[in-house]
Amino acid sequence: MKTLTSYIAGRWIDSSDRREIADVINPATEEVVAQVCFGDSAEVDTAVRAARGAFEIYGRTSLDERIALLRRVIEVFQRRYGEMVRAISTEMGAPHDLSKESQAECGPGHMNAVIDAAPATNGTKVRTIGTKRPDTTARPPCFSKKACALSRCSRFSILWN
Repeated sequence: MKTLTSYIAGRWIDSSDRREIADVINPATEEVVAQVCFGDSAEVDTAVRAARGAFEIYGRTSLDERIALLRRVIEVFQRRYGEMVRAISTEMGAPHDLSKESQAECGPGHMNAVIDAAPATNGTKVRTIGTKRPDTTARPPCFSKKACALSRCSRFSILWN
């Protein structure tokens, strides 16, 4: 059985000596398909430090660099689309056709909507809904139904925070 581990600060965490392990269950079959190790407080601290450091670096990138990064993520996602479909079907219990035709496409679809909406901001920083950071301004207007829906979730912030 596969044991899933955490990827923190550019490396996989060895979890072989963990006592706290949970089963990952396919809700459609109730079969245990993997196990996941819970991180300890030191790993959480390391993950938070790594995320803060990455956020600082990412915050200095240009809009064009962020769009290029998002396009690379979409490219990898599309290349591994079959794996994504299988993971969604297994971990969510979704029928294969639903995972393939709808759920897996949401990732690239959302990212493409963000890319499409980006030029309308003219590089202006915008506030993700729910944030109160003083260095940001009001969120952009909706440019399409898809982009408007994105503005209500954290995925929208990838280009602007």
